[in-house]
Amino acid sequence: MASPVKSSRFRTLKVTKKTSIKDFVSAHKLEFEKGKGFYQLTKPEIIQDYKEIVARRKSDGSFISGSTVRSTLGIPDDAGKKFKFDLSKIPDFDVFIQSTSYNRALMPDTEFLYEVSGGGDEPAPPAPAAGGKKRKTEAGPAATTTTKKRGVKAEPKAEPADEASAPPPAPPGGGGPMEIVFCFDTTGSMYPCLAEVRKKIQDVVKRLHKDIAGIRMALMAHGDYQDAASTYDVTWLDFTTDQKRLCNWAKSVKNTCGYDADECYELALRKVRTQLSWTPGTQRSLVMIGDCEPHAPNYPLNKEKIDWKKEADLLAGMGVHIYAVQSLDRRESTKFYKELARRTHGCHLNLNQFSSIVDFMMAICYRERGADQLEAYEKEVRSRRGGGGMNRELHQLFDVLTGRKTTFTATGAAAGDLEPVSPSRFQVLTVDERCDIKTFVMNNSLIFKTGRGFYEFTKPEKISDKKEVVLVDKTTGDMFTGPEACDMIGAGGSGRIKPASLDSWRVFVQSTSYNRVLMPDTGFLYEVDPEH
Repeated sequence: MASPVKSSRFRTLKVTKKTSIKDFVSAHKLEFEKGKGFYQLTKPEIIQDYKEIVARRKSDGSFISGSTVRSTLGIPDDAGKKFKFDLSKIPDFDVFIQSTSYNRALMPDTEFLYEVSGGGDEPAPPAPAAGGKKRKTEAGPAATTTTKKRGVKAEPKAEPADEASAPPPAPPGGGGPMEIVFCFDTTGSMYPCLAEVRKKIQDVVKRLHKDIAGIRMALMAHGDYQDAASTYDVTWLDFTTDQKRLCNWAKSVKNTCGYDADECYELALRKVRTQLSWTPGTQRSLVMIGDCEPHAPNYPLNKEKIDWKKEADLLAGMGVHIYAVQSLDRRESTKFYKELARRTHGCHLNLNQFSSIVDFMMAICYRERGADQLEAYEKEVRSRRGGGGMNRELHQLFDVLTGRKTTFTATGAAAGDLEPVSPSRFQVLTVDERCDIKTFVMNNSLIFKTGRGFYEFTKPEKISDKKEVVLVDKTTGDMFTGPEACDMIGAGGSGRIKPASLDSWRVFVQSTSYNRVLMPDTGFLYEVDPEH
């Protein structure tokens, strides 16, 4: 038997015209929340297995859902992370699919289920992380997979608003000389974050020392316990004002493997507390940047039985508040980063694009020094690219750091029937010099694999419609893909096509050749491998 769904769980609404979920919900004066809306399936479609399916029997109007709904609808147990669902094979049911995107288009003459109460007998499966280096055995499947084919669909987050269950962050400019630690997870897909810092570390350090008198910085990197035998579990540079030492350390620290899904964040927290030379009377903060969770005290390799919660409380007692920077949208890790910030009166921040990491570091430092400096830096960021420098991710950053909640009002290009891409599926990298894709990927300390690189389309050329095309909105930073993206640029034709007609988009085309030459001052999309 499939699990019955309480009839009071959903409000059923008629869709009379083509519209997005966001506009439809707004028109009905409802509150949009990711995963609360279910669109009616009308044609064969690829479905990710993490999405909840609700079926309504046509004969009696009863709803069913839960783990056994697959067997009721004839979905094989071995269908995998994505499966093609053909509605014609189940004429006795109307089928509704959970949507985690507010950009999803609703079609006329269909119905929309809006969840008004908690789920039935089984909770809906959580939406997955869009990326990450390893899959946790106990976690839900990742939202994306590494593929060469078009149409890999993953949903972006709705306009984020950090839940206010935590105490308010410590006020900026608390007084005293400033000491700040930047701690980087260097395992797997997190290592490119430090690689991005390396490119600009000299300018960052120079400017911060100029703008914030007497600032002392420490740098820390960590992998996992197993890495100690080959590289390090935790390594660090103690507080210093020596700009050359800071730059040399950042440029030379090695990457690590990580091995399992959790990493030794708890050990890093202890080292921050016990090994760094904190100065009495200073204003203290830690910026912890990662994507996974810490180990529990009973983890076999956690020989000291370190409890990260106790370490966080001890750091809070020392006056250290933590900026918990959660990367790559791994949903199962959210609780850790929020709690880490809450316990230390810090801030929980979301980072999907490592290209933003320098702005995160700078903004955090300016917030620590005072509201005026943070405000000035926000204006500087906003003024870039002729006033269009504030994308969705940076807007959220400054909202959290200033303690406000505002709506991101920038108007992006019309998405139409484009398929939204999770903001952390790709890392947007900048090409500094002419080189082939393989060299570029290796120079950025990434793992080369054919088909995971997308070059920026900047000159006329012939493009096959067998290649995936990704469009990046120049205003919002949102990403889209799918067959319509290919159609928009004219892929698949016999002649050469020009990129000039798509002024609102940056266009990236999948390359299956590692010899493809990348040109300076263009972009490159690197697909994060959820298995690594």
